[in-house]
Amino acid sequence: MSLVLKNYTKLTKEQSLDILNIRNKKEIREKMTNSEIISKENHLKWMQSLSSSQDRYFAIFSDETLLGSLSFVKRDKKVSWGVFFEEGTNILILSSATYIFLDFIFTNISDIIYSEVKIENSKALSFNKSLGFCLQDEDDDYFYLSQDKKAWEEHKNSRFIKPIKKYLNTIEYKIEG
Repeated sequence: MSLVLKNYTKLTKEQSLDILNIRNKKEIREKMTNSEIISKENHLKWMQSLSSSQDRYFAIFSDETLLGSLSFVKRDKKVSWGVFFEEGTNILILSSATYIFLDFIFTNISDIIYSEVKIENSKALSFNKSLGFCLQDEDDDYFYLSQDKKAWEEHKNSRFIKPIKKYLNTIEYKIEG
């Protein structure tokens, strides 16, 4: 079993279009900030722009099967993360990929990570909280959460994270690009 987080800039055109197909599925896009269907042309144009961007998007592969995407965007020194997975993705694989990604951000990018979750997306809110994110604010549309590096290091010993770390000790995983 292997788990690979592959930078979008390293994807083949076919893999890029596979990501777009997952992202454009109704059950996924409705939970995103931009819930519109993205055209193939706009997607490919955006993909080309990533090589000069400070934002990072990673496709998630389990044994070469595309499962979804993890990303972080940097705006005015504020790093926010996002995620989407194919429906039915194994929760342990989903959680393991997310753990690897968040640990990468805290180690290499930022001491604080932010998250915005649509009010109606209770599943994402619960997932963020299980990863140690704390609710900071909310409005009519979003919950606003954050977590700092110190809290993350403490949370890595939580009941939720321990099985993830144990699982990661049994597989190969890497971040490419």
